[in-house]
Amino acid sequence: MSKIWIVWALSCALLPTPSLPLPSHSRRVAVSSFILPLRRASEPYPSRKRYGSSPTASRRPLTTTNSFNAALEGLLGVLDKRPQSAPSVSFPLPPVERPEKGRSYFALLWKPYLTGRATQRRQVQENVWVFEQRLGFLNVSEITRMTAIRTQTGGLFIYAPVAPTGECVSLLEDLNFPVEHFVLPCPALEHKIFFSDFVGRYPDAKVWVSPGQFSFPLNVSATPFRVDGVLFDDPQTKQELQKKGAPFGSSSDFEFDFASFFSKTDIGAAAEVAVLWKGLGGTARGLKRGKGTLLVADSVAFVDTRQRDEKRLAETLQVLFLTAPKRVSSSGFFFPPLPPEYGFCLDSVWVPPTVREWILKLNPTVGLAWVDRVASMSFDRIIACHFDADGHALRAGGRDFSKAFDFLRFPGSDEAERTLPKGVAPVIQNFGETLQKKLGPQN
Repeated sequence: MSKIWIVWALSCALLPTPSLPLPSHSRRVAVSSFILPLRRASEPYPSRKRYGSSPTASRRPLTTTNSFNAALEGLLGVLDKRPQSAPSVSFPLPPVERPEKGRSYFALLWKPYLTGRATQRRQVQENVWVFEQRLGFLNVSEITRMTAIRTQTGGLFIYAPVAPTGECVSLLEDLNFPVEHFVLPCPALEHKIFFSDFVGRYPDAKVWVSPGQFSFPLNVSATPFRVDGVLFDDPQTKQELQKKGAPFGSSSDFEFDFASFFSKTDIGAAAEVAVLWKGLGGTARGLKRGKGTLLVADSVAFVDTRQRDEKRLAETLQVLFLTAPKRVSSSGFFFPPLPPEYGFCLDSVWVPPTVREWILKLNPTVGLAWVDRVASMSFDRIIACHFDADGHALRAGGRDFSKAFDFLRFPGSDEAERTLPKGVAPVIQNFGETLQKKLGPQN
């Protein structure tokens, strides 16, 4: 009996202290390594296998004569063989560039006009990469962003292609996955101007485009690239798209889903396709489902003051508001420092004034139906095509997205006034009022 108490006292002395925490199940195994040799002297060490020891590290049968040594070795073995967590990866990873591959690309109207169009590739989460370039007009420029997602089948799903410079294409092909799908999310010129050249490099990829595409003087069917389907958001169209190999659907059988805003007016059509990636990704442990990632084009923006100095913030206001009111600048240009009254558009999910005044206010019913459809999707990240995000994949969900459009739900409310005060964007707001008077609600 005295031997038992001596062994028990030694075991208590050797158990981990608070400075070396041990999970409760490991503690039970450590204690049992002293008790079991005395109870069943001929039984091999019972718990070594559950901690992943190799066959070459098997134990000899324990006896009472060597119980102390076995107990001590068992305890140290438990501490040494505790499960080790996989090394964590902190996203986003550092940006990657390939300037030696070439940065030349000519785009009519958009700066840089011929050379110097740099591309950065950044991995923002597992199986998700963004490719960023600068797109400018006159004296201002802004980020334009393409997103590439590795699919379950091992290919790439590409949303909103940017200019296919030698550098950009090299960065894409460095991933070593075949391109399977392209999505053109809206008819806006700054997105579609690069689309044809990019798609032409990958003839085996499927091509999906938003409604409302135009091509002057030819229609979209006569453009240089093939269109496999137009992303109208109705059940019948989705079934037809699925027959053509589209990866979109609301059921768990599909890795992606989409929601399309589309409205026609007497002066043209407006459209945007928001795509949900449901969070399925290939890992060493197999496929797993989590919260999704929402891809949007121009409908929301996030301007991060941590990533922009005063000069860049002034450029950002110029892009968002087009001109400064005379009380801010007699020239119509924004200059540093940032006017305090424009803080409402920073560090939050926000709808740019042109989208708000020229599109959504003309189509509030259609707009709200689309917002509610998007907000009902399960996502906790948003990647937009322009401006910033925290780590370039903004941590935001359906509630954050929906709240940005409260001006449609409560027109004339204090919240609507707060998110775009009267007079802060005179050109945009005045033209928007003219459109609303001339065209009226287009629902």
